[in-house]
Formats: sequence, structure tokens, C-alpha cells
Amino acid sequence: MNGFGRRIIIFLIFFITAHVASSEEGENSFNFSISPSLIVGSGFEYAFKIDSLKSKLDWPLLPAGGITANAELSLKKGLYFSFFSSFIIPAYSGQMFDYDYLNYSDPSMLTKFSEHKSYIRQGTDLSFSLAWLRPLVVYKTSTNKKIKIHCGPSLSVRYILNAWDAVDGYTKYPPDTNPPSPVLPDTPTISVAGLGISYKQTFILPNIGVLFRFELPREWKIDLSTQLCPSAIGLAEDFHYKKEHGGLKFVDVFKKKNLSFYLYLSAEKRLSKHFSFFSSIDYTSITAYHGKLFTYYLESGLLKSISSTGSVGAALYHARINLGIKIRISK
Repeated sequence: MNGFGRRIIIFLIFFITAHVASSEEGENSFNFSISPSLIVGSGFEYAFKIDSLKSKLDWPLLPAGGITANAELSLKKGLYFSFFSSFIIPAYSGQMFDYDYLNYSDPSMLTKFSEHKSYIRQGTDLSFSLAWLRPLVVYKTSTNKKIKIHCGPSLSVRYILNAWDAVDGYTKYPPDTNPPSPVLPDTPTISVAGLGISYKQTFILPNIGVLFRFELPREWKIDLSTQLCPSAIGLAEDFHYKKEHGGLKFVDVFKKKNLSFYLYLSAEKRLSKHFSFFSSIDYTSITAYHGKLFTYYLESGLLKSISSTGSVGAALYHARINLGIKIRISK
């Protein structure tokens, strides 16, 4: 049994323990919210050669707007379900940068550079979470009000898809030499027009984590959650329409040794029995450097080459802010 499987078993035991020790107090409740989102960050695409960086493409979200919907079901004995969905509105998202480092005697030398307008054409983030909250401690304030702290393990499965297009822009390519020459301030700039590159990242993240809940006086509630995925699964597709032979398609597959981290913080103020105002911020970090590359001719679809595991990589780092109203139904 691998290390991740052992962690799952330990967390299941923790779940059962939490269920036995959980409070009988409380009530069943269902919460639902739809809110606008603001997302800031970048997706990255990498190519490696003998442990040296060969190419890096920076796909920005600076920023991106979207819509987030969240549904939560809390049961009396501490069982907590959550379904989260977030969708980015297609729009211009910043400038995309493409860096090449092809001089292997000097791996830090920039040998090719290009800049293009970037448009996010699709952004989807879906997550299903299960947690088992148990009372941890109860404090009484000087005015005899209570502060309740709950804690419990969580399991979740998360699906993320982001897709960009790079349009127009310019290239700075020095003359072909052996070894390759550096990009200099006087390197000729050549304008390009139209769609040049499309890139799509897809990640599936089985997470383990911990959820803390703070119930405060004056009807305030704070949730703090952290999740870790030590074995992210990923697929990236990169279409270069202006490459030789009618264009090339690069497919990157990631299966193991890929790390993901997620942090979530929200504050909620109950306005009435059925309505609350909330704000939240979350941060996502995904690093996948152990991909295998498959290259296809774009027009014919025929396989051109296969590169070894570790030849390509991908990453995604972004923060998201939400503000909205939560509807609560309790029994």
C-alpha cells in the first residue's frame, strides 16, 4: 500500500473517532450561496532538458472575474458536506510571456522571447468535500457569551480546468547560431497577428485536510480549512498553430510526484434566521514537474515523438476573493 493510501485509512479512523465523540447538539442545516469572484494568479507551462529549464510560458489571470456557487449541508452529529463550483468569465486576462533557454552551456541565458495578448476562454473549478466536525473547546467571555471552536478531518475531490489563447504580439528571436545567442535589447522585434498558441490545463486532486470552525459572539462564524494533495493527476494540451508542418500539438501527462496545497478562510455574519453575509479568500498552489510529453502533428494528428517522464511540467498559483449573501434553511 502506498503512502497516500495509508493516509486515507488514518483519516477514516479519525472520521469514525470524531463521529463517536461528536456533539448531539445543534441542528440540521442547508446553506446555499452565489457570489461574484475575483481571481488573481497565473498558470505555467515548462519544458526541461537534463534537469535544466528549457522553456517557460506564463499564462496570466491578472485579474479574472467569475461566479462562484457553494452548497453546504451540516448534520446534527457533525457531518458536513460541501459542493463548491467556480466559473471564470471569458475575457482578456493579461500579457502572456514565452521564454526559451536553449544554450545548455549557460542554462540561465534567455535565447528566445515573445509576448502576446492572453485571453482566458474557460475556467472551471469544482470540488466535493466531506468533513466531520467535533467540538474542540468552549470559552466564556466576560459578558457570559460563548466562543465555540470545532475541528475535524476532511476529504475532498477537486477538478480544475483552465484554458487560454495567445493572440497577436511580437517575437524577439536572435539569428540562429551554435550555440544559441542571447536575446539583447537590439534584437529585432517581429510583430505577429492572429491566434498563435492555445493552452489548457486540467487537474484532478484527491485531497486530505483539516477544517476549523469558530462560532463567535454577535452571530459571527469563521471557517479555516487547509487541504493537501501529494499525488495530483494532470493533463495539459498546448497547440502551437504557427509551428512547422501546419502546427504542433503537445500533450503533457502528469500522474505522480505532483503536489497541491489549498488554503481557505471565510467570515460570515448572520443577518437573520435565513440570511448571512459572508466574505472569503482562498489560495491554490499546484506544482507538477514530472510530466511525460507526447507531440503530434496538428493537421494529420499523427504522433511525432514521445519524451521521457520529467521532460515537461505545469503549475497553477492563484488567489480568489468572494463576497455575497448566504441563504440558510434549518430544521
